[in-house]
Formats: sequence, structure tokens, C-alpha cells
Amino acid sequence: MKFQIKEAREYAGLSQKELAERIGVAPNTFHGYESGKHDPKSELLVDIARVCGVSVDFLLGITKEKAPTPSNDDAEAKVDPEKLYEALIQLGFFKDGEDLSDSDLRFLLSVGEILRAWFAERKQ
Repeated sequence: MKFQIKEAREYAGLSQKELAERIGVAPNTFHGYESGKHDPKSELLVDIARVCGVSVDFLLGITKEKAPTPSNDDAEAKVDPEKLYEALIQLGFFKDGEDLSDSDLRFLLSVGEILRAWFAERKQ
């Protein structure tokens, strides 16, 4: 899959080496992600989006807007982490009471936001 990592990095005004250091990967590993030779793990996409100030949707090519645009409906549009976690328990992804790492939680919230945006777009 082709990610818009180079575009995000340039938007943030960072070199490959700077972004690689900020997300904790070797520069040549990062080059492989940016060139499309290797796909980064989902949690790494979240880190790249955070550091570059873009949305995960932008990195995935779902939207051309680099940063999420705030709206009056933002309070309603946000994914509730507890509801998402409960849904994932019901689907069998986790056991009730199982702890999630910060990386897991960031990833799940980004997936939840992607799903929310996908279905909101389909309703229009």
C-alpha cells in the first residue's frame, strides 16, 4: 500500500533522519517506509501522523486534507474510547479487564476515527 509519508514529512518540515529519530526507527528503515518498499505497522502510522501534524486518514490516502478540520460537531464526532473498547470485547478482540498499552489505545482510537469518518461520509 502506498502511504503519503513523504508528503506528511515535508508538510512538517522534517528531514527523513529527523522524523525517523522522533518516531524511534533507524533512518534506513524509515526510508523503506517512505519509498514504499516496506509498510509501517499501524501504531507507527499513528506516531508519524502525530509528529507531522496530519491525520491518519491523510497518511492512508483516505483524505487529501492533511490535518483534521475542526467542526461544531467535534464533541459528538469523537470516538468514545470506552465504547470502542466495549465493542471490541464483544467482538472477541479483548477480554474484559485486559489492559491496553498507550500504543494500542492510540491505534484503536485512530481506527475508530477512520471508521467514524468512513460511515459519516457514506451518510452524506
